[in-house]
Amino acid sequence: MTDLQRVKIKFDDALFNLPIDPETTAVDLILAISTIVAKAVNPETHTLLESFTKLGLERPLRRYERIRDVMNSWDRDTQNGLILVPAAKDGKDRDLKADNAPREQPEDCSVYLYYSQKPGSWNQRWVTLRTDGQIHVAKKIDAREKDLTRICHLSDFDVYTPTPAQLTKVKPPKRHCMAIKSQERSSMFLSKAN
Repeated sequence: MTDLQRVKIKFDDALFNLPIDPETTAVDLILAISTIVAKAVNPETHTLLESFTKLGLERPLRRYERIRDVMNSWDRDTQNGLILVPAAKDGKDRDLKADNAPREQPEDCSVYLYYSQKPGSWNQRWVTLRTDGQIHVAKKIDAREKDLTRICHLSDFDVYTPTPAQLTKVKPPKRHCMAIKSQERSSMFLSKAN
């Protein structure tokens, strides 16, 4: 007997509740919906977004991501869902394909950004992504080790964008805003603030 779960997928005004197994990918779900709807839907013209409703965050799923892995970061299978949307016209969706993943480790990168640990409180900080995937912030670019604040490691976190409703709550000081969210269930953290 296969171990099947179900995932909610919103497409236009329709809501689908499709079965998945441990190997089901984003492409598999796009193809499944293409057999149900009358519109032309395929992985080249559409993208699946993870809608993490509890925090008001969304992110495009990589074409090769296993849906079970995505759902494992949710507290309950019914807590969140997926949204099928047209692919970005600017070609940004090409980064979601495995063939376009970087083959070499990137170099350290530091950027001066507004950073927030809690809604409504923004400070300018140097945010550094190190070659090993560690992200830290500091007041100065040449800060000593003891003056760094470690934020996370990208192997356990992913980058999301706030929904328009969430943007009104967090009030970012600039137009572009991103969030880094753990891929662990919230029950894994002692404090919900983290």
